[in-house]
Amino acid sequence: MRKSFLYIIAGTLLLCSCGSGNTPESTGFTIKESRQGVELFENGSAVFFYRREAKSGDGEHYFNNYLHPLYSLNGDTLTEEFPPDHLHRLGLLLAAQDAEDGLRNRTVPV
Repeated sequence: MRKSFLYIIAGTLLLCSCGSGNTPESTGFTIKESRQGVELFENGSAVFFYRREAKSGDGEHYFNNYLHPLYSLNGDTLTEEFPPDHLHRLGLLLAAQDAEDGLRNRTVPV
């Protein structure tokens, strides 16, 4: 299920680029998988890294299943990972409310 989230994002980016008459083969998207996660490239330039393996900023709290880094079109990094003043903040994360658990927020297991 987690891998399907990555393919939905990659597929969406691929379809958006195909709107100009390109075929999927000519868009230049490639995916590189590692133990830590999956990285998406377009024409050799990194688009994002999806972290699967748990990582910690303080050695005590571990997080996984988030996007970082996420790059802008000109290559600037748009996300942060474990900023010193907020070690609990990282990358781009999808969160939603669990209707069966009152008002407590839960990370969506994608």
